[in-house]
Amino acid sequence: MQPFRSIARIPAWPRPWIPPRIANLPLNGRNVYDLIQYTPGATNMRGTMFENGANTVVNGVRGNFNGFVINGVSNKGLSGGPVNQPTQDTVQEFQLLTLNNSAEFGNSAGAITNLVTKSGTNNLHGNAWEYFRNDALDAKPFFANHFADPTQRQKTPLHLNQFGGTLGGPIRKNKLFFFAAYQGDRFTISNPGEVLAESSDFRQAVIATFPDSISSLLYSNFAPSNSGSPAFTLRDYVGDGFSGFGFSNFGDYLCPNSNTGITNAISNKFAALLGVEQADIDYMNQPSNCPSGSPYSTPVAGSFGRDLPFLVNVLNVGKSQVAENLFNGNETWRRGS
Repeated sequence: MQPFRSIARIPAWPRPWIPPRIANLPLNGRNVYDLIQYTPGATNMRGTMFENGANTVVNGVRGNFNGFVINGVSNKGLSGGPVNQPTQDTVQEFQLLTLNNSAEFGNSAGAITNLVTKSGTNNLHGNAWEYFRNDALDAKPFFANHFADPTQRQKTPLHLNQFGGTLGGPIRKNKLFFFAAYQGDRFTISNPGEVLAESSDFRQAVIATFPDSISSLLYSNFAPSNSGSPAFTLRDYVGDGFSGFGFSNFGDYLCPNSNTGITNAISNKFAALLGVEQADIDYMNQPSNCPSGSPYSTPVAGSFGRDLPFLVNVLNVGKSQVAENLFNGNETWRRGS
């Protein structure tokens, strides 16, 4: 009788990826965890709402069940997803396990992403890089094609620069080494979207039918201006709190009467209110407050999902007064005996 031999299925990508393969992959945003989507059975779930963790489902297992390991140490957050995102050029090996994982990866029910970072050697070594992308290489937004005026079919501004470098070497030969990396991101973008405003007839019907409703009071107290001032204008104020002056043209935002000279693309309107969305991030590891593995925290006014064709989100605008306050104003400081 022959002895029994167990045969185990080989998981996807059992052998780790090496640096040349990792560095040559065209990863948008240089997020090394996007490599998960290359494996069979992986599905991107960015359209799903209220899901914590990484936005990739592998073999039907919830995305927040995926595990993340760096140099043998768990990199998984409390609600799922990676805590830190190493830059692409600091990764020495990348391994993705999706089936029949060994006991060392027993703390996660989903796919396991195992990373090994680079280290110093007896030889001084390193590299430098810069990647860029701008709107000159992009097509016009799809939702801008319905504008009758060709001048309204404009590209939204986009400027992305990612640059950095690595350096490693010996501190004491064969004993002690160092390895350092830096990546800087300069990202300027304006996201397009559609804004639907009710007609004048609809507003009058609301006022006549529900005269005591909140909508009716808003229409009455914040009537659109007659001067034709552009909507979404926010005026700065300095004084004893908010007096309403800052939103004197709030009615234009709430119920604009005319779209003359103003497109319906929210990116163009909000350019006057907020400017463009800017991110200036210098990091080796991803900041912990950035969502869903993306190094950019971008406020939006609407999003597409699998459940709803278009979900409108609230965009809160906050202002901080830095003049005439406790630390910067007309206060008199006295010191004496």
